[in-house]
Amino acid sequence: MANHPVQAHPLGQSAGKRIGRLLYFNETQEIAMIDSAVSPDFFSKMSQLIPATQYPVGVIPIPEKRIAGTAFFPGGSGLYLEDRNPSSLAFPFGGAMILGHNFDSELSFETSLKQGKEALKTGTWGPLIKLLHDAELPLEKCFFTNAYMGLCQGANSLKYRGRSDGPFSQACSQFLATQIATQRPRLIVTLGLYVPPFLARLSANLAPWSRRQLHLKDIDNAPIVFEAAFEGNYAVPHHANVVAIAHPSFPNNRKRQPHGFSSGREGEVELIRIGWSNTPKEAAFKSQGSENANTPEPAGITTICLPFTL
Repeated sequence: MANHPVQAHPLGQSAGKRIGRLLYFNETQEIAMIDSAVSPDFFSKMSQLIPATQYPVGVIPIPEKRIAGTAFFPGGSGLYLEDRNPSSLAFPFGGAMILGHNFDSELSFETSLKQGKEALKTGTWGPLIKLLHDAELPLEKCFFTNAYMGLCQGANSLKYRGRSDGPFSQACSQFLATQIATQRPRLIVTLGLYVPPFLARLSANLAPWSRRQLHLKDIDNAPIVFEAAFEGNYAVPHHANVVAIAHPSFPNNRKRQPHGFSSGREGEVELIRIGWSNTPKEAAFKSQGSENANTPEPAGITTICLPFTL
């Protein structure tokens, strides 16, 4: 595969603060401690933008003790840690953002916390891993995160109450904008029908998804948006390709008829593959050392442009 210029952050404290310790799982599931100094301090930013007092009834903040292994943010680091060499672990700046709705229930979080990682062969992870693999999107280039923060209180993860709370929803939207501004992903993949309208708040280019109640046919009519502009603390917006897929934990992708692509699951594979392989012009332009390469970055974020193989 060809080399693509992608924005990346230098390793060490200038790239982000330490967010604790992670567990590394090798093929025999032995656990070795690794340092997470290359990850941005999203937990601190989350606490600042969404204080505990702002969580609505039925939604509780993520506890300070988080899942050490592979897990979506904010339950864990948002990195895929299976069979990875700790010495080569790096946050995927300029990579892909895999954007779910909310993390899970309080009970499921406790289960994942005890086992050291989320269940990776069932639920969301199992079908998602296979989908990304088939689309040739490397898991180590992905940041797995969520639109809404917090846990569903109790055992039921399906009735998330934060979506209908205006101030809380707005705070989560602001935090998502911060995540995008920090990672600067070249591709964003949304999971399910509730996430595209939420993301559409941050980009006028996603207007086809701005309806509150979306159906599969709505995202089939506009299954991919190239170079969506996201406003942030920049002189120019950040651009990313955005793909909307059915939620991996349900078999809805079999019903899909994305315009211009194959039907069913194969169409979603094609969408992710083309979204990943086509670098937004703005990212490539800045990486080539253009006159805009000195565009100011958000406060506390240091960026350099490094070409590397994807």
